[in-house]
Formats: sequence, structure tokens, C-alpha cells
Amino acid sequence: MNRREEARQVKLIAMDIDGTLLNSHKQVMPKTKEILEKAAAQGIHIVAATGRAFTALPTAVSKWGIMEYVITSNGSSLFSLKDQMRVYGRDMERRTVEELTELLFSCPCPVEVFMEGQAYASRSYVENPGAYRVSPESAAYVQKTRKPVKDIKGFIRENLGRIEGMDLVVSDPELKRELRSRAEQIPDLYVTSSLDRYLEFGPAGAGKGRTLEELLLRLGLKKEHMIAFGDGENDREMLEAAGLGVAMANGNPVLKAVADTVTASNDEEGIWEILKEYL
Repeated sequence: MNRREEARQVKLIAMDIDGTLLNSHKQVMPKTKEILEKAAAQGIHIVAATGRAFTALPTAVSKWGIMEYVITSNGSSLFSLKDQMRVYGRDMERRTVEELTELLFSCPCPVEVFMEGQAYASRSYVENPGAYRVSPESAAYVQKTRKPVKDIKGFIRENLGRIEGMDLVVSDPELKRELRSRAEQIPDLYVTSSLDRYLEFGPAGAGKGRTLEELLLRLGLKKEHMIAFGDGENDREMLEAAGLGVAMANGNPVLKAVADTVTASNDEEGIWEILKEYL
């Protein structure tokens, strides 16, 4: 029996948000919206899984009544949308944050901190993201979703033990590779990247897949009951944890290589193309 046959009894659908559920205009495509609402009406659990902080969720997700749970900060947290609260999660070890902070502040790149569902960044970055080679579209997102603090390094020191994740915004590919290599030597640190400009960190054992496994246990389901969709490197564990892992055509080549199948892009109703076979 192949993976697609095993997933016939689908009971949970998990999906990344940006580049997967949302198209290039940050909207849910009509057929995708219709089939996910159909799935929810049949009692299938619909779960979003993202690198975003909880407060940075787009309204297309946070206000869409079919979503029960959302996984945020690359798996560091699981939130109930109904209760608007964190129901499962892990925070970074104090010593890990201290060592990582020393590395990240060795370069002149913006550092973002995720804590209790909120993203924080230095005031200088939030007020002028363009100075750090951030596109106008991304700059608007930063200014809307990041809470500015005067001294981000001091903020980190004051909140050791409460941090669920951190990001580094780095536009130089060579610098990103170097910093990633060094970060991967830090004990108890999860390292990933959703976009070229992001280097992302979380507690050991984080990742969307690990948190989805926890959710399956809570719901009394098996991996064979889950279909998962993604487009980025940070979706790899999620696809591997699913009965059927689906990469979008616009996705990272590494993700496509480990996926069970590849569907159409996020602008071409890729989620619908798969789910129409099951619903």
C-alpha cells in the first residue's frame, strides 16, 4: 500500500500558511477555501502550521472559523484559536539563548525575538526595515507585526527562559551559511529557514512535525490520518510526520525531494488539487 492509499482515511489536514495556504496576494484561493470548509464540515481537523508568531497570524487564518489549532514559531507553540491560548509548547534553554545571542550580535543583522505569541525587534529596525535591505512588502509586515524595543539585546537578557524562538534577518547568503554552520554547533538548538532572508531558531525538539505528532496524540489519531502541505525548508519535519506529505510546486527543492508528492503552486489551487481526491 502506498502513502496516498494509506491517507484515504484523512482526519487531519495541516498546512503552512505563506506560500502554501495563501497565494502570492496573501489570499486563500476560492477552490482551496471551499474544499477546506467542506473538510471541516465533515469533522476533519484543519490545522495551520507556520513560522509566524501567534499575534502575526493573518486574519485569513485567525478569523476563519474552520481552524481549531495553529502551530506557531516553527513548532515551539501550539495555540487553540477558540481559546486564544497556548496549549502546548517549549521555550529555549537559558544557556542556549545566551550562546546564540553572542553569535547573532556578532553581525549587523536585525534580531527578532518570539515570546508568548508576540514578535519583538529593535526599534531602529521596526521603524526603518528598508535600511536592512527589506522589500517594501516585507517592511510593511515587519512594522505591523513586530513590537519595537529600544534595546533588543537587553530585552533578551531580561527574558531568559521565556523565549520560544528567535530569527536573524540576513540578506547575504554567504554570511547566512557561515552563521548557520556556527549555530548548528550550539547544544539544544533547533535551526531552520523558511525564506532566503531568514535564519530561524527554536528549542531542541522543535519543528512543526514534532508538535503535530503531539497534537495527533491528543486527538487520538495516527500519522496515516494526516495530510500535510508545505513549501519551505521549515516544513520538512511536518511533511515527514504526515501520512501524506505534499510539497507545493513553488516550494524549496530540498522539500520537494523528501515529499511524497508535489502538487500545483499556491497560485494554482495546489491544496485543492490533492484534496479533491479524498473529499
